[in-house]
Amino acid sequence: MGVHVSRMTVLFSLHLLPLPSVGKIIRVGIDDFAWKRGVRYGTVLIDLDSHEIIDMLPDREAESVKTWLASHPEVEIVSRDRGGAYSDGAAQGAPQAIQCADRWHLCKNLGDAVESYLKRQSLSIPAPSAPVPTSEKKEKPTYEQRRQERRSQATFERKQEIVERVREMHTQGRSGHDIAAELGLARGTVRKYLHIEGPVRIAPRTRKPSLIDPYYEYLCQRWNEETPTAQQLFEELQEKGYQGGISILKEVVTRLRRGLSGMKYPPQSIYTKKMPAMLSARELRWLLAKREDNLTAEEKHGLTKLFESSQEVGQLYCFLQSFLRMVRELKPDLLNGWMKEVRESKIQELVSFVNGIDRDYDAVRAGLTYSWSQGPVEGTINKIKTHKRLMYGRASFSLLRTKMLHQKVS
Repeated sequence: MGVHVSRMTVLFSLHLLPLPSVGKIIRVGIDDFAWKRGVRYGTVLIDLDSHEIIDMLPDREAESVKTWLASHPEVEIVSRDRGGAYSDGAAQGAPQAIQCADRWHLCKNLGDAVESYLKRQSLSIPAPSAPVPTSEKKEKPTYEQRRQERRSQATFERKQEIVERVREMHTQGRSGHDIAAELGLARGTVRKYLHIEGPVRIAPRTRKPSLIDPYYEYLCQRWNEETPTAQQLFEELQEKGYQGGISILKEVVTRLRRGLSGMKYPPQSIYTKKMPAMLSARELRWLLAKREDNLTAEEKHGLTKLFESSQEVGQLYCFLQSFLRMVRELKPDLLNGWMKEVRESKIQELVSFVNGIDRDYDAVRAGLTYSWSQGPVEGTINKIKTHKRLMYGRASFSLLRTKMLHQKVS
């Protein structure tokens, strides 16, 4: 007869096990993980050579990191993100170690700066799409389309009023914290509104493709002929290669039965003539970051038109591409020249990014010199989150720490 051992008994027994011994540590990766996102965080340290967890700390304070590193004087490399707490903790606890800023976070910070510039300048280009034949006959907008236009206009006017109010309060000498508190906005939103030049521009939202798009015209045609059921349409579309479910077809039939269009936002077809969708600032940011060899002919044409309309955007594109090459090829000697050119360009978002590099210069240069990165740390954090959820409400930090440290010897 087998003996039943509860899950809590196993966890408690694990908690009583002695911690595995740690050998000589030379290269350490450090990052935070969330106990409760936005409220409480812990810290994990891993060996960048073996990718094993070395230790876990109950918080992400500089003092905790300093104390841990001070007890491990053999550490030579500390890989981290751009957070100030880990920078200060490593500088005080392991002054002999080289700090390496993670390259992925560097590229993300630069991408955010590029996106902020595109939003401030209200720049965009048409989204790449295959040419579609259009009818000369112009249809009248439907009731839903007119209602959506009214909503968009109301949103635009409401946002414009808020932006003007933020500007007015800033002119009066009010701080960003006071403005945010009075208007119920986040401080980041207040800063963003203060950077907006000219009238507010609502970012375009591109329509996501649907599995039903290639068959939409056929559905409308079949409905006008026989008004079939959703099950009949589902069987017919499956023969034509449709890979989706029947639920969306039921929604289409319900809308058609009510005298509406089959989809709230129908795809472009020979029956409709619409303005081409525009890329949002975020989509354009990623397009600017693509390697030139990976751009399609249509994307190259769109970017060329954009550069012709604004010489500054062409300059921004060159800065972005040169920095990404610097990161990919690990060429730290090019960093100083790149920073000088960015400052001379006076593109405020990029200048702000360069000022951030100045405050963390040694770590950034080391990140462009050595191959160490936060990749193994991010994977370990994903493992910690999985175990944390498995043990949710049943264990303390000390038990989770013990469990994770025993993963490498179990």
